[in-house]
Amino acid sequence: MQLLTQEQADTFPFDHLDPTKLIPEALVPLQVIGRMVLDRWPDNFFAETEHGAFCPSHMVPGIDFSNDPLLQGRLFSYLDTQLSQLGSPNFHQLPINAPTCPFANYQRDAHLPMLQSKYAQAHIASALVFELSKVEHPHVREAVVAHLRHIDENLATRVAAGLAMDNMPAAPRSSAPVQDLPKSPALQIIGKMKDTLQRRSIAILAADGSDAKHIKAFSNAITAAGARVTIVAPKIGSIKLQDGSVLVVDGQLAGTPSVLFDAIVLVLAEDAAKRLCKESCAVDFLRDAFAHLKAIAADAGALALLKKADIKSGAGVFDISQPKEFVAVAKIRQGDREKTLRTLA
Repeated sequence: MQLLTQEQADTFPFDHLDPTKLIPEALVPLQVIGRMVLDRWPDNFFAETEHGAFCPSHMVPGIDFSNDPLLQGRLFSYLDTQLSQLGSPNFHQLPINAPTCPFANYQRDAHLPMLQSKYAQAHIASALVFELSKVEHPHVREAVVAHLRHIDENLATRVAAGLAMDNMPAAPRSSAPVQDLPKSPALQIIGKMKDTLQRRSIAILAADGSDAKHIKAFSNAITAAGARVTIVAPKIGSIKLQDGSVLVVDGQLAGTPSVLFDAIVLVLAEDAAKRLCKESCAVDFLRDAFAHLKAIAADAGALALLKKADIKSGAGVFDISQPKEFVAVAKIRQGDREKTLRTLA
């Protein structure tokens, strides 16, 4: 959490209640106050989902609400929602909403400006183009771009270009002077990624006839780095490897997409890879991992599937003889690959 006093907030050169901004961690460092442990599946997915109530107006004694405008709106609207949906003011006593141990909570509010890396800036601009492209009325798109000029002229220009605007709309009158604040490296995500595989998950796609030595080599390298190995195959149950041994399968290919993993390894016999070329889930498994900039390793037998997915070596794609190199690169996303995949704003 970021905790601050009103006296601290009064010294900031910005409005700490502006909901479109983040407070730089350089000004208010994050404090760890505890951790949440998810250690079981819901007992009843439907009931627990339908009964879940998130109501910021329920506070423990001794804590008050800030004058955050978004919070103030939710204080009454969320309560109305819970009363209407669950039909009782006692929704906080439902098992999914009731605390099971002593607890205390604080409201986190206030968001302030950030400046991001060039890579992150491109994603922000592209995200704005993506969302505004769904807006039907041109004058609404123009109004948003006009307001972006108060945030950053380059951002507004990039978004306008992504929306094929011939002329930049004039910026509306600002209610407060625009400030050029210093960068806050603590706010970036990509630059703060830890160079580690600890507690991450890597999939090995295998099938009948896969090379047991390659699977073992990569499994050992992955687990030694602190990550978890998940065996994915066309069918759940088990597969018979090239040496006659049997390997237990953790997930069926059609129901275990590559978005669940931080990197993938393909260990396939040539005939198995050719069969998988006819399966859209197999092609999607590989294409999605590549598009999401994840490291990929593949043996010679998987070349047919790589070709089907139009994936070439380089930029985080390794052959099966490089388990150590793969593990080293799998710790991060392959940013250099993105320029070959999509055009960012």
